[in-house]
Amino acid sequence: MEFILYFILRRFFVSFREDTDCFTLRKGLMLRRVYHIPRSAVICAETKRTPLLRLLKGQKVTLCTLSGQVSFYLRNSEKFEIRISPVIYKTIRPKFRTVLLSSFSRTKALGGTAVFAVTISRIGSVFGSDYYDKIIITISQTAEDLREMLESLRIAVPQIAAIATVFVGVAWIFSFMRSILRFCRFRISLGRGYACVRHGFVTLYEEVFVPDHLGTVIARDTPSTLLFKAAPLYLYNRMILPALSKKKRSSVLRTFLGITPPDSLSFSPPKRALLGHIAVPSGWGGAAAVLLVLCYLNNAAPILRTVLWGVVLLSLWHCITFAAYMKRTGISNDKHIAAACARKSGALLTVYIHPGSEAYRRIDRNPFQKRSGMCDLRLFYRSGFKLRLRNMQASDISEP
Repeated sequence: MEFILYFILRRFFVSFREDTDCFTLRKGLMLRRVYHIPRSAVICAETKRTPLLRLLKGQKVTLCTLSGQVSFYLRNSEKFEIRISPVIYKTIRPKFRTVLLSSFSRTKALGGTAVFAVTISRIGSVFGSDYYDKIIITISQTAEDLREMLESLRIAVPQIAAIATVFVGVAWIFSFMRSILRFCRFRISLGRGYACVRHGFVTLYEEVFVPDHLGTVIARDTPSTLLFKAAPLYLYNRMILPALSKKKRSSVLRTFLGITPPDSLSFSPPKRALLGHIAVPSGWGGAAAVLLVLCYLNNAAPILRTVLWGVVLLSLWHCITFAAYMKRTGISNDKHIAAACARKSGALLTVYIHPGSEAYRRIDRNPFQKRSGMCDLRLFYRSGFKLRLRNMQASDISEP
């Protein structure tokens, strides 16, 4: 409840002034801090209005620059603009199915597990331990039903594995629903070097981007987006557009950053580089498969077989994603655009870079790559984003 008291006493702690070329923010009473933020240094301004802030007629504002960010509270009547009188070219209101696909692609089981665990812990602390116990009992009972169903199919699953599976599944569904509520009613207003994104149902969000000549837009492809041939666009780790087709993404990039994505990539890794990508996961998968056969022959413990099956499936998944990476990765350089594709966190990142945003590049070569004539290319951009392309042909990209 600290932020509520801070907001109520905001007139004593916060003073915000907007000038033609600078924002001036004063925070604190005893320890006074004064921020002078040039208008040209702000790349994103995020406005967040939770249900409680909407009741109090207030908003939380976060000004983001390349050097960091500053957060403070304002009343709804206190308006400010990053760019004075922006020119809006078009307003896009995506259909609900595109928002649904974007929410599905960005939901992660590991992150959802952490959020769900914190949520049920807070439920227990607010409403009492009885509600917490009921949730845990329900998950345990569902796991027991799942285990009995698999045993009827002659699939032995340890109880701990069934409980973990149900918990992760429930956590993923919980995180997926939160993502849908956050990105519903999505709309974006676009101009040259300007975008205003509004979305949210319970908590309302408004994000204003002014990338100008520091634009690095990322299209994040997952198996679901590759299946539907659509991918959401991200800028500074914030989604600016739900999953749309390649043609519509190109139209947005031309309007927003003034760039035209290339039809093809100039330099790509050679096909022989695939072996270097899948050598480790395929080796682990092969070893796990041999041990799994021995476990079935010797009737080993079910939990050991479950772990080995997990290793086999995980290695197979890595091999498939690396094959997709090899098919799509590369870099294209010309006067107007540089585009690349890299694998990160199980997803394929297609990066559209505004001219002049690349800070520097680094080429790494291990002893095996020196013999094969390949290298790893690392690209560093002014926005702080880093990109790594593995096993590229060194002769193609040695010169910037």
